[in-house]
Amino acid sequence: MVKQGNITGRISRAGAHADGHGRVGLFCALVCTFILLPSAILPIGLVLAQSPATIIVVPTKFGGAYQEFIKAFQDSFAASGGNTAAVTVVESGNIDASLFDNKNTRLIVSVGTAATQKIFELNKTVPVLSTLVPRNSFRILEETARKQGGLYFRSAIHLDQPISRHMGLVHRILPNKKTVSVVLGPNTRFLEKELKSAAGNEGMHIQIETMGYAQRLIGPLNRALEDSDAFIAVPDSVVSNRQTVQNLLLTTYRQRVPVIAYSRAYVRAGALAAVYSTPEQIGRQAGELVGELMRSNNWSLPAPLHPKYFSVEVNRDVARSLGIIVPPKKDIERSLRSASGEGS
Repeated sequence: MVKQGNITGRISRAGAHADGHGRVGLFCALVCTFILLPSAILPIGLVLAQSPATIIVVPTKFGGAYQEFIKAFQDSFAASGGNTAAVTVVESGNIDASLFDNKNTRLIVSVGTAATQKIFELNKTVPVLSTLVPRNSFRILEETARKQGGLYFRSAIHLDQPISRHMGLVHRILPNKKTVSVVLGPNTRFLEKELKSAAGNEGMHIQIETMGYAQRLIGPLNRALEDSDAFIAVPDSVVSNRQTVQNLLLTTYRQRVPVIAYSRAYVRAGALAAVYSTPEQIGRQAGELVGELMRSNNWSLPAPLHPKYFSVEVNRDVARSLGIIVPPKKDIERSLRSASGEGS
């Protein structure tokens, strides 16, 4: 595989300032990359002619989590047999509709919610794989794009874990507890059936409360916590946001109900544990998927996927204060992988 991501990303950003739309930057990125790479020993025109497939990776911005994803994607794609495709990285702020006119472009990988939204608005022809976007956000963006017209394939590797994995984490940390609870907001009520099914599969009962946009959390939260052994936090911006998280954690802690969350930051703030996927892990999965599409030369995207690779985080201080003995993280991860047949 020709590793172009970092080079093209920097050139694209510089070139985008040369004109109002980034066309010059993109052209320079594509051409200059072939000039700079040591392996490009053939004339430029011939090299371009021998590049039948182009994958465009569009991060919301450069740096941080997005760069972690890009590096993992490039490495994984190369290892998965994507050595005959060109990978071009263009920041979302530098794209316009002309980016999708290249007949050799087989797939766009959007990284982050803002990048996905912009691509859905501009692109009506090229298949899109959305990554680092919460499941609910993808549902909303995809529904909006569908209403606006334009038929093309859209799929995703969600940022969220499957509900069954959250429930499995509860069972492994609190094996003798039988009742879990959750508060769903307007954007996560569609999870109710999955929650009940996953709880039943682990031999547990689940108490579900709901709340609306203008409603305060404290009422539904207190009702959910009655006779509850654990509280599952789901990624809903109405239920869990900067204004509500502290009160949620204080309330559950006072009632000695541990919180099972969906991010490492949530655990550091006071949740007992979380199962989550890093940008590197999702980038690895995306690279494998796109490599498989490349090898088969079949660019039909699968239905949206949950993360294949994941990690577990535990707050040992919270565990001690609640009198809970939690197994080592590696043991929990190994058990979850074994139960689901997923990766590490």
